[in-house]
Amino acid sequence: MHRQIARYSYWIGVVCVVIDVVWRIVEAIWVQAPGPIHGVWRETFRNAAIVFLMLSVASVAHAWLLQQTMPAATEKKGAVAG
Repeated sequence: MHRQIARYSYWIGVVCVVIDVVWRIVEAIWVQAPGPIHGVWRETFRNAAIVFLMLSVASVAHAWLLQQTMPAATEKKGAVAG
């Protein structure tokens, strides 16, 4: 489950970064939009990219932490039972 969350949030974050970068390039070359386009601000994609990429990092870190603590928990059970 953690891997799926990490994978999906990573790719959604990458898509948000690409949209933000393309939006900045279009504004720099052609037209500087003073406000939102169709009610959506460019900063929305930047903030979403940060949130999704941090969610991906947190999911991977949580999965790694669970993987590291599970063998320790089984060793303690074996020591108590033995």
